[in-house]
Amino acid sequence: MIDEIHNRFEDENIINITQDKIPDFTKKIHSFIFASIPEINDEELKIAEINYINMQLVFDTSRLIRTLKKYKKGDINNYITFSRFVGGPDKIMCDWCSIANGILELLSSTILEVCNDRKLITSLYIPKAITDFTNSPFCQTHKHYTPLTYTDESLEPFLIIINSHKSLLSEEEKENAINDIKTILLAIDGLKQLEQRWCPFKHMKKLNFRRDYHLYNSHKNEDIGSAMNLLDQKGKVTYKGIMKYNYDNDKSIDDSTDYPKGITIFDDFMEYVEKIITT
Repeated sequence: MIDEIHNRFEDENIINITQDKIPDFTKKIHSFIFASIPEINDEELKIAEINYINMQLVFDTSRLIRTLKKYKKGDINNYITFSRFVGGPDKIMCDWCSIANGILELLSSTILEVCNDRKLITSLYIPKAITDFTNSPFCQTHKHYTPLTYTDESLEPFLIIINSHKSLLSEEEKENAINDIKTILLAIDGLKQLEQRWCPFKHMKKLNFRRDYHLYNSHKNEDIGSAMNLLDQKGKVTYKGIMKYNYDNDKSIDDSTDYPKGITIFDDFMEYVEKIITT
C-alpha cells in the first residue's frame, strides 16, 4: 500500500513536469487538430489527448510489463522513438503517438515472450483503461474508424505457445489468458487507427514492429503535403492504393539516418518509464 502511494506521488510529479512543458499554443489543441484532421470529435480528442488519465495509463502499462520481465536500459528505444518532426504541435503529438503505440507493442511482445511461464501468464492483468477503450463504441460509430479487430496471424504465435504449454493450463486458464491477449491486440488496432489520423509518418529508426501506413517522411515537405492530402480526402492515411512499401529495404530509416533532430517534451517522462521497466 505504501509503495502504491509512493508510485502515485511520483507518477503525478512526472505528469505535472511534462504537462508544464507543453507550450500554450499546443494546449489549445483544437485550433491545430481541427485544422488538420477532418471530422474529429470530442471523444476522439479525449482518447488522443496528452492528459492525466492517458499518461497514467502508460505508467500502469509499464508496471504490468515489469511484472512480466525486467528490461535493460535502451531496450525501450526499439519500440519508442522521437524521430518524427522537429518541433511544434506536430512533433509533440507524434512523440505522444509513439509512446502510446510503442508501450502497447512492448507489452504484446513481452506477453508473447513469457507465454510459456504458467505463473506469469495466469497472473496477467489488463489495466481497466485498456479494457474500457476496447469496449468503447467509438471505433464502431466514427466515420473514419472501423470496429476493433485482430488478425489470426497476430494471435497465432500466442496460441501456439499456450496450447503446447509444458505446465498444462486448465481450459479456464487458457480462455482467460487468450481473452487478455485479444484485448491487447484490439487496443493495438485502435491505436493504429488513431495514429493513421494523428501522425501517420515513418519513424527514422527501425523498430521491433512495423506499420504499413508509415510511408511518409515528416522531414520532407512534399511527403507532409501528400499525407495531409490523404487526410483531407480519406480521413486517414492508409497504404492501400498508394504504393508497394518494403519496410526492410527502406534505407531512410536506420540508426545512422541523418535528419533534423528536435527536442522532445517527453524526456523526463520516458526516463521515468525506462526506470519502471528496468528496476
